[in-house]
Amino acid sequence: MSIIEIAGLKIGNGHPAQFVAEVGSNHNGSIELAKRYIVESAQAGASIVKFQTYTADGLVNPEQRPEVYQLIDKISFSVEDLIALRQVSDENDVVLLTTPFSVEAVERLDEAGFPAYKIASGDLTYTRLLKAVAQTRKPIILSTGLATLEEVEHAMASLKKFASGPVILLHCSTKYPAPLESVNIRAVATLAERFSVPVGFSDHTQTDEAALASVALGGVLIEKHVTFNPKEEGPDHHFALEMKQFKNMVEKVRRLEKLMGDGIKKPSIDEIRGPRWRARRGVYAKRDLFPGDILMPDDLLIVRPSNLISADQEEFLVGMVVKAPVRQYEPLCWDKLVEHKS
Repeated sequence: MSIIEIAGLKIGNGHPAQFVAEVGSNHNGSIELAKRYIVESAQAGASIVKFQTYTADGLVNPEQRPEVYQLIDKISFSVEDLIALRQVSDENDVVLLTTPFSVEAVERLDEAGFPAYKIASGDLTYTRLLKAVAQTRKPIILSTGLATLEEVEHAMASLKKFASGPVILLHCSTKYPAPLESVNIRAVATLAERFSVPVGFSDHTQTDEAALASVALGGVLIEKHVTFNPKEEGPDHHFALEMKQFKNMVEKVRRLEKLMGDGIKKPSIDEIRGPRWRARRGVYAKRDLFPGDILMPDDLLIVRPSNLISADQEEFLVGMVVKAPVRQYEPLCWDKLVEHKS
């Protein structure tokens, strides 16, 4: 699995998981509120803060869904708005990204120098948009909610055809909020095995268990909606985490990463320094032994702690001859023994 770099952030195996604070539409159209989201997301542990770039005309049929059209028209940010927000993200050492929903948005964001692009789950089959993003040659974060494995394969094939930059896949359940039984978190491992690219998780649940599980299964990028008030009106507030909850999630993942280790089965340094010696058994003299004695099983006391001769070497001791005195309970050692000559 390759390591993908976005504005200095290394994303992939062997690196700490990165966190995307998804503001979505929770800024309610306010630049000042968006600035506050950037600042507090960075303080909560996010390495990326993400917005969305769309227009009502480019996203929704006004005759089919007039209420959605009106909402989008009210709260949408322009590319110029995002450029203005980038100063705040730079000041807070966090990467500013956005999800473009149109080819025109991709072109303008590319001109403005945004370092990567997120593709929403709903646009995984929007080939025109995939092509536009691919042609920037910048990293792509592709959400896979709603999709079958075959549809993900088709999207990845399209990106390869258009010679895209590197891709990070996000497993996702596109239900807001997502019931736990719909999450299918094991798909994180399935995507990683099938495509050999970094895989993460776009989490629409109302807790952090799914995010933790995704990291345990190899997830390297966690996207989570954030809000200052889950009771506020708007499409994304009710299932988002408040900043304190987001911070707690980040801290839990960092603890999880410590306990996961590197996967190599070996005693830890802490075990070697103490418990390994104390918990294992060594071989001691069960009685006073004298030169010329031939060791028998009843002469051997196998108890804790371990010593120079460990419990698994008992079979080699039986039949050896004692060549120097050994007191009862004294550890046996090879230099006081000699092989028996028949």
